[in-house]
Amino acid sequence: MIGSVRFRIRLLVVVGVVTLMAVGCSSTPSLTVEEYANEATAITEAYVVEAQTLSLAYQRNVEKKVADIVDAGTSSVVDEATELVRVETVNHLALLNDAVVRYHEAMAELEPPDSIRDDHDAYVTIVESVQSTIPALRDAVGEADSIPGIQAALSGSGFSDGQLAWVATCERLEQSVRDEGHGIDLKCARQDVAIGGAGSP
Repeated sequence: MIGSVRFRIRLLVVVGVVTLMAVGCSSTPSLTVEEYANEATAITEAYVVEAQTLSLAYQRNVEKKVADIVDAGTSSVVDEATELVRVETVNHLALLNDAVVRYHEAMAELEPPDSIRDDHDAYVTIVESVQSTIPALRDAVGEADSIPGIQAALSGSGFSDGQLAWVATCERLEQSVRDEGHGIDLKCARQDVAIGGAGSP
């Protein structure tokens, strides 16, 4: 009887150890600061290149099509140009929203070391917060019936206001990594360009 009890106790201990080992193996280990810096830099570089490419394509497309409308010399130049800018801006914001969503997801998947976790989490949160304003911005632009109305929608949105917080939070994260002795480039000073390619001031 005693031997049976001891066997059961040993079995429970073995099962417990195996369970703990399994749990430990299934958790994602934190990156080192250097690994984090390298991955975050690469993710951000890809995002900024994509966002700025979208912005440049949008601007060139609008400029060319507006010029074509003006050259056509129709009596409804203003109305046609306004509709063009409205449609192209709505489409651009849809593409930009997709880019920001994927950037947020990629950054959120990183497992930072404890020393920079708070600043990493704050950055991921602000990116998500800014992204969440884009659908409402698209709606506002879509409802605008004049060029000044489109400009007002862009400049008066939470999206526009959120860019300042994005840059500030980005700079804090960069500084935290640098304080740990590693370089990182999240292109904080260029995020306003990358995010605001739809014509924000």
